[in-house]
Amino acid sequence: MRNHTHRTLGFWLVVMAFVMAVSSCKPSAPSGIIQPDVMEDLLYDYHLADAMAYSAEGDCNQNLIAYHTAVFKKYDVTSAEFDSSMVYYMRHTKLLHDIYVKLGDRLTAEAQAMGADV
Repeated sequence: MRNHTHRTLGFWLVVMAFVMAVSSCKPSAPSGIIQPDVMEDLLYDYHLADAMAYSAEGDCNQNLIAYHTAVFKKYDVTSAEFDSSMVYYMRHTKLLHDIYVKLGDRLTAEAQAMGADV
């Protein structure tokens, strides 16, 4: 009987370890927070919008508002949802760091594709 108990306990330990490993593989955010893969795409467009607003003629602040609004509309999020998501990511810097590493790689690849020396 004792051997059976050890096997059952061992089985459940293996199952728990597997569940923990699988659940930790994909970083995610709680519901109500923009998920990391979407946040990466959104931040990519957001930073491009910043660059466009700063280089466009006219009032820079109006350009920023207009371009950021267009990005939020594209991703169907409000500025409040974006702000609360950024607060979350600022408190979970590993997730934010991972997003920005991917953004950097993306921007580098795009610049190289357009012939830039990187």
